[in-house]
Amino acid sequence: AQGVQPPAARGEHSGQENGEQDLQNIEAKGTEAENIVRQLGQEISRVKEQSSESRVEDLKRLKRECGMQGEVVMKYLESLDQLRFTEEMVEARASRKRVANLLNRVLDINDENIQSISTFLSTQSKDL
Repeated sequence: AQGVQPPAARGEHSGQENGEQDLQNIEAKGTEAENIVRQLGQEISRVKEQSSESRVEDLKRLKRECGMQGEVVMKYLESLDQLRFTEEMVEARASRKRVANLLNRVLDINDENIQSISTFLSTQSKDL
């Protein structure tokens, strides 16, 4: 039984098309991840302003969600790193760089969310 061939085993043309399609898929997933991370940031802000007893638990849950989202984005970066384009494929290389910047921006926002929660929780535990 012949399994899926690695990109190098495919024809040059189909590898190029598949690489560009993979790049588009990663970009779409990255944009979706950015929306999720921004929504998490908004939810973190809302929860921090609450005076409910569940606030600490809610923030711990959000911190776990941020951690999981960070892992997902790292997998996207790993997939992006696997894509190879020849020097002649200027547009595809530029697109890959743009997507890498997007994913790194998402990771930065996600890290800010996690840091915000950690700082808030550490100040809350001192107040108890």
